[in-house]
Amino acid sequence: MVGSLFNMWCTFEHACLG
Repeated sequence: MVGSLFNMWCTFEHACLG
């Protein structure tokens, strides 16, 4: 569950790219 939420936030904030 946390993964899905984090993934969504990451994509929105574009923090996944670093």
